[in-house]
Amino acid sequence: MSTDLRLQHPQRGLFGSALDLLVAYARLHRDKRNIQMHLVAVPLSWLSLAVFLRGPQGAVADAGITPAWGLFGLVMGWYLTRGQLRLGLATSALLGAVFFAAHQLPQGGLLHWLCWAAGLMAMGGLLQLAGHYYEGQRPASWVHPVHLLVGPMFVSTVLLGGTALLRGLHTEVLRRAGPVHVRDLAHPMPRR
Repeated sequence: MSTDLRLQHPQRGLFGSALDLLVAYARLHRDKRNIQMHLVAVPLSWLSLAVFLRGPQGAVADAGITPAWGLFGLVMGWYLTRGQLRLGLATSALLGAVFFAAHQLPQGGLLHWLCWAAGLMAMGGLLQLAGHYYEGQRPASWVHPVHLLVGPMFVSTVLLGGTALLRGLHTEVLRRAGPVHVRDLAHPMPRR
């Protein structure tokens, strides 16, 4: 277990800056395989949540007015107020696509809806657990719940870090969090 409280409790938690939150998250995600798995697992987990909040087939869901869109509005507002407007816009676009996809999945009865939501959550969760096996430590959301919101920002930063849009932010996160590596599973490091 880490003695670095910044890893356990990102500065100001829910009200921290995007940079501080990303650095705390990135410090828990330094293995290249873990990062690659999170590029799929984080959107899958959010897709499962959006499917769950979309609800089973019904008049409200058919009209596109669902609690999922309410959650999207709340998290979009949060991303846009973390002090990195371009990152907030990029992350909102990523999650917007995920929430739109959730509303495009086939709708059916109650069992069909629950199977989609649970199946997507299981796939996302298993990928994240596999990634953290390579990392050698617990998933970030077990360390601090704000990391559930930071995950999509991290994915956006990794995907767009090589572009002019987020290059500076990505470089600073890497500078503060340390280099990406591949952990030697034959000689694991002590748990942080």
